[in-house]
Amino acid sequence: MQFFNEVTPKQVLGILLDASKVERDMKKVEEREQFFGRIFGILAIFRSTRLLKEESEGSKEVAKKCTEEVFALYKSKRWLREICVQTFLTMLRNAHVTIISTILEGTLPMFEETVVGENGEELLTPVPLTSSSLCYLLEVKTLLQQRELHLPEELQGIYESNPDIEPSHLSSLMGLYRESTFTFPKVHPLWQATIAYLRSLPSANSLLMAWWQTVTEHVMNTTERRRWVSSPSLSRSTCLKVCRLLFAQTPSSQLGELLNARVMAVIKSNSGGSKNYMHEQVVHLLDFFVTVALLPRADA
Repeated sequence: MQFFNEVTPKQVLGILLDASKVERDMKKVEEREQFFGRIFGILAIFRSTRLLKEESEGSKEVAKKCTEEVFALYKSKRWLREICVQTFLTMLRNAHVTIISTILEGTLPMFEETVVGENGEELLTPVPLTSSSLCYLLEVKTLLQQRELHLPEELQGIYESNPDIEPSHLSSLMGLYRESTFTFPKVHPLWQATIAYLRSLPSANSLLMAWWQTVTEHVMNTTERRRWVSSPSLSRSTCLKVCRLLFAQTPSSQLGELLNARVMAVIKSNSGGSKNYMHEQVVHLLDFFVTVALLPRADA
């Protein structure tokens, strides 16, 4: 698509959708291959940068159809949700400014849905946030700030001025961060999205440390009353990995806040004795500290 301009994104999308149809007699494995084929094909269309360069009604039509197809998979296939969110983000990053609103409009049902009330009246109700949808909100907010974009009024309430993603409100969403630790040893994209979002704001270091204090209190320092979904060992191991993400870019004056009493308690209780799973995570973290400590720091 990058080299053959006579082949339009609309033509490619039509071929893709036809080739990735799920037939009734397909086995589960074949269905999965069709789902992935559809997603990867849509990613290829956007990564070709054709929709980044072109501004036309045809581009909007393709963007709208792609969004509909990916959202249908997001809604019906729970195991594909993380991939679908990352697909939406790739689409946004490779979309012309005139079609970004088209994509964001298509993902609104991730956050609000229409229900019919007792009197037959249609009501717009919020959809509870998940780790994936919170990640998407934070990534979109950061993207809009980076590209200095302002959305139509009907989209601003969700993507620009949503109180759920105010830094002061993130502390009330620790259940979503804890739920995300099921992906360990991979760190869920929600964590990197939060760090990038907070770093983009004024007083970034203070905001990050305030968020980190809440993380170590409600995610790392797990009690029986706060066991939500994931196990304590997964939560603590994820927090240790996030600590690594923060350490190299944390000013020396704030390392005491990063390595607070809760973090040090986990390190101390797992640094010696039996060589269990948590012991390995702590050793990796200490090795990382030594490696980074030998490097010159920008604030030194």
